[in-house]
Amino acid sequence: RVALEKRTGFGRLVQGELWVQREWETLQALSRAGAPVPRPIEATERAILMSYVGDRDRAAPQLHRHRPSGPAEAEDLLEQCLRAIERMLFHDVVHGDLSPYNVLVWEGRVWVIDLPQAVDPRKNRHAEPLLARDVKRICEHFARRGASRDGDGFARDLWTAWTFAELVPEELRHPVEIEPTTG
Repeated sequence: RVALEKRTGFGRLVQGELWVQREWETLQALSRAGAPVPRPIEATERAILMSYVGDRDRAAPQLHRHRPSGPAEAEDLLEQCLRAIERMLFHDVVHGDLSPYNVLVWEGRVWVIDLPQAVDPRKNRHAEPLLARDVKRICEHFARRGASRDGDGFARDLWTAWTFAELVPEELRHPVEIEPTTG
């Protein structure tokens, strides 16, 4: 604890190991939940091996480097980012540093990366402003590309739904109707 507080060489090493462990646990949980994150494969004290996003010739670009082909693609990518944020919150994860630098785009899909600073909103009193900042950064990025959304309103509504246990990811909002059986 003292080494961590004083930021000694040993303290920084321990901090790095804690961050790797936290990111590993977060990636595992989000991957199991179907969130758009690379699949974690293996971890050591200092690194995580995860699935590669890209092809043989190139890695998936970060969102800030990707140029949508038009407004429809920008809208679709924005919606995917917002649904990813929603799914993560549904599973008690707030990224905490989400930006166009921490989202990859490959074959029309977004992938959220860089999660060592993710927080559990049940345990972190700063989770709500972190969520609002994550949403704001993504919405500002897409606004410059012609796809706008009320980020403040989205974040506020998302947080309220999570707070009152009313948050349901988009794909679970449309229940399958079962035909009644006759006895």
